[in-house]
Amino acid sequence: MSYISLAQINDLEEKAQNGNLDARLSMASLYMCGESVPLDYRKAVDFLDRASVQAKDDEERKGVFEAASNVSDRLYNDMKSEGLLLNFKQKAEGKDTSSFEDKLNLQARVMTTISNLMARQTSPIQEVSVG
Repeated sequence: MSYISLAQINDLEEKAQNGNLDARLSMASLYMCGESVPLDYRKAVDFLDRASVQAKDDEERKGVFEAASNVSDRLYNDMKSEGLLLNFKQKAEGKDTSSFEDKLNLQARVMTTISNLMARQTSPIQEVSVG
């Protein structure tokens, strides 16, 4: 995605709030990447949650699944770079680990979203080709 203006973001967010599935997925992507808006995984996951409930057919669920997978990967990489063991050590020392714990909770929400999408899917989400 490239830079978009504040007016475009406001328009997209209004469409998302009014139930436009594509706008919800776009807003999730913007917040996930921190493009044209501040990086905010919580908002990205909120938009994904609403999109997952709204997705009516396999094609829409596949789009939400792909977006949720991207958010999950980003969260995992952030947590990995922050260092899981370091955070457990800091917690044992009584230091604040709330940022890491927030990401861990968001990761759990994304995995629940993915699981719920897969349970509602009537055809395979990913095609497997046999060579």
